[in-house]
Amino acid sequence: MLNINNSKKAKRLVIATLCALIPVGALGFGYFTGGDEKKDIQIANTLTVDGSIEVTTTRETEVSLAGIVPGDTINKTINIKPDSTAESLMRVKIQPNWEGVESPNISNIKIVYADNAVKEELNSSENNYWYKEGNYLYYIGKVTTQDAMQLVKGIKFLGGTNDEDANKYQGKNLKINVTLEMIQCKYAPFKTRWTEVKEGTNLYNKLNALCPEADTKVEE
Repeated sequence: MLNINNSKKAKRLVIATLCALIPVGALGFGYFTGGDEKKDIQIANTLTVDGSIEVTTTRETEVSLAGIVPGDTINKTINIKPDSTAESLMRVKIQPNWEGVESPNISNIKIVYADNAVKEELNSSENNYWYKEGNYLYYIGKVTTQDAMQLVKGIKFLGGTNDEDANKYQGKNLKINVTLEMIQCKYAPFKTRWTEVKEGTNLYNKLNALCPEADTKVEE
């Protein structure tokens, strides 16, 4: 049985992570002097950075979710929906996980991306696509609040290198953990929060170019 894990508990952890990524420098402060007292003066709303993961499954007549075999593909749609009041960057981690398998080989699971969603190379003149580096898919573009975008359209079970390897997965459950991270562009906090993106790399330079005021420091 194919079981995609997108529990409410996991989503709460994702949201908490997103909130933690908002640096103090992004907040709006008001300072007042004088002899008069004024209470509850609204200065401005702080920005919000959030997002959601939408998952749906479509059954195919020739594929039973209760017994997939090597070569089967389950139509599993994973959509990413950003929701931010400020221009933001986002990245997604997709982690297959076999339950009850000793030393599982997750490379026998192929994530089938939506058509033209993920590119193998960074293009200096293009934006609005996904690029995979390390364990993450980085969205090369700035987002605010917009319609859900399809990232994954299927999960394929490749089996093993031989019959013995494939037999290890008989009767086992496959789970896919999906994590979405979003972070504001302004002041480029990705430089200190997304430590996997090393300074001087093509990805670092591309994300830096997307961020307005990327090199502006927050004055205390």
